[in-house]
Amino acid sequence: MNETVDFIKEEFNKVYPSGTFDSFFLDEHFNQQYESDTRFGKIFRTFTIIAILIAALGLFGLTSFVVLQKRKEISVRRVLGAKLNSIIRLISKEFFIQLGIAIGLWVPLVIYALNSWLMRFPKKMVIGLDLFLVPILSLLTIVLLVVIYQSVKAISANPTDSLRD
Repeated sequence: MNETVDFIKEEFNKVYPSGTFDSFFLDEHFNQQYESDTRFGKIFRTFTIIAILIAALGLFGLTSFVVLQKRKEISVRRVLGAKLNSIIRLISKEFFIQLGIAIGLWVPLVIYALNSWLMRFPKKMVIGLDLFLVPILSLLTIVLLVVIYQSVKAISANPTDSLRD
């Protein structure tokens, strides 16, 4: 490659002796143009992971608080023969309603914001609902796992201790 560039430079200097030969590779030029976007993507990914961890910890704490508030109700239901799935439904109903409202409000706004941001790039890309399927399913799975964990913890506690307090 270097020999070819040197040959082209020599031929250029023969034809244009007073001109200056400046060469660059197009792939390197494109990489320099999109370097800031790549850096922004790495930073964004790091902060996204941190935000997900903080949100999961917050969800864990909120679920613990809800279970603590409803411990007498859970104990009475357990004494009366409630199954694990009814306790899970009792605890998770509020969380999934709020999650549904949040998804319904934010997904259209994010689609609009991303589509308007992507309009400034030469290659056009349309953002649709299929892009949000995996994150929404992951979010629902995390919420369900936390609720199941807290429900099992609440059911395994001795109901007489909860009713006595």
